[in-house]
Amino acid sequence: MNDTLDPAKRWARLRHPGWWALVVTLAVFAWAGGREYDYRRAVAEVKNAGPHWNWRTRDPVDVIRWDWRAAFRLATWTNRSRHLVIDPAAEMIAHALLEGPDFAKTQNLLRRLRPTALFARRCKDLDLGERDRGQLLMALN
Repeated sequence: MNDTLDPAKRWARLRHPGWWALVVTLAVFAWAGGREYDYRRAVAEVKNAGPHWNWRTRDPVDVIRWDWRAAFRLATWTNRSRHLVIDPAAEMIAHALLEGPDFAKTQNLLRRLRPTALFARRCKDLDLGERDRGQLLMALN
């Protein structure tokens, strides 16, 4: 009896659709887990950033904790609101966050948070300019 597997049969196993379905499923779960981990890290950064960052979100798990019947409503799972309010103590901080050299860090944080609305307060004479920062900006005070 020959214990070695014929090379043609070895490659035939990899062509089985179940194998590729498993690989694709694992890849999707890894990608979604990575995005969720990155989002949770960004939320922790905002909470530790200081009093001028205010993060408000409507998380489905929190809604279900409040009313268990909400788990059976489609709106609980589809309507996620994520609001970021930047309320700096001084106008200089606002310019640094939204216009100056620190904007690259702020832009990376905004990309990871994926807010549905961004409110910036106490930002006099802020030029939103060529970088098209106004896509998310709901209110500029």
